[in-house]
Amino acid sequence: MVSDMVLSNLKIVNDADHLKEHIEEIMEISDDSFYVGNIGELISNYKLWIKHLPNVIPFYAVKCNDELNVIKVLAALGCNFDCASQDELTKVLSCGVDPARIVFANPTKMRTHLIYAVRQKVQLMTFDTEQELEKIKEFHPEAKLLVRMRSDAKVATIQMGHKFGCAPDNAMYLIEKAVEMGLRIVGIAFHVGTGCKEPEAFPRAIELCASILKEAKLKGIHLNTVDVGGGFPENEPDAFIEMAELLKQAVEKENETFKGINMMAEPGRYFAGSSFKLYASIIGIRHNPDVTWYYINRGVIGAFNCVFSENLIRYPVAWKSRSDDLKPSLIWGPEEIQKDLLVKEILLPPLEDGDWLVFQTMGAYTVCLDPANWLAHAKPKVYYHASENDWDFVQEANARSKEHLHFANFV
Repeated sequence: MVSDMVLSNLKIVNDADHLKEHIEEIMEISDDSFYVGNIGELISNYKLWIKHLPNVIPFYAVKCNDELNVIKVLAALGCNFDCASQDELTKVLSCGVDPARIVFANPTKMRTHLIYAVRQKVQLMTFDTEQELEKIKEFHPEAKLLVRMRSDAKVATIQMGHKFGCAPDNAMYLIEKAVEMGLRIVGIAFHVGTGCKEPEAFPRAIELCASILKEAKLKGIHLNTVDVGGGFPENEPDAFIEMAELLKQAVEKENETFKGINMMAEPGRYFAGSSFKLYASIIGIRHNPDVTWYYINRGVIGAFNCVFSENLIRYPVAWKSRSDDLKPSLIWGPEEIQKDLLVKEILLPPLEDGDWLVFQTMGAYTVCLDPANWLAHAKPKVYYHASENDWDFVQEANARSKEHLHFANFV
């Protein structure tokens, strides 16, 4: 149960007209960029998850968007949390989340962060090397451990295996090493990669997990958890459903092996991505013979880091249009670097200095990366809206959440 279910900058709006009025009121205050978070979208994403992966408990990846309002709403709905640092642990715990609902999912943890986890009674965590086991043995010997195995999708926005995860054929060695050191090894974790574009990666990883579970059982080692990581898409419900079905089928195929196994996942952008929009004002215009250049006050250092980190382009729409005559346009950020080209080709109506552009699906790895007072541009404020029905749903879910059994109680 979230101890303080008060959300900052929340506006209750029940229809599109009132939402538009609210946004225009914000625009009148300042021409600084701002985000708008949709509580209803968070709820919809959670409901879709529960419908298609009812037996896989989501541990929201806080690194994706660490807004306290997001943490509070997801905690109230029933999400657990994947934290990668002391700061993330602190934020989640400050919302009243029980430490049993947290996985410290960073294979290379700072010693001071491990000590903090001990003090806060956060026990579930990942590792992928013998050296990390030795560190855990010294600083957190009562931890419950998941060995992180490498199992990349063939196609993903960012593949993880080159940096994190042991080789599958080394997982059993690390499991046995943990047992030998007197540590509590409880399961296996993997991550197919951020923005997975190959749904078949999940069945392939499940097959590897099944093999390790069988071998561990033969050696008298009882494992009870499989963490399927992240990689679930943002704003693509059909793609998510396909992944979910393949994942369920793979587990069903190994039904005997997975009987009694706790299933968990670490989705981040799946929940947050589509739940936010960014509103950016035009701060400069250059009219060229064949194309109009527009400058806005957010760039690749922050909100649009995805341009070079993920090769991902976010195409905006004009908040207001004075004409249906669309013209070739280009959008720059404010940075004094050539790489701050946000959109190279787009058709937009004629716009003026002070007009606004709206970028959708801006909730993942944006808000948390926006620097404060960069190039004299203030860090964007974040506003939220929810309908009365959605807000009632969150509050009722929070009131019931104290009755829920924590996933980690079974680990």
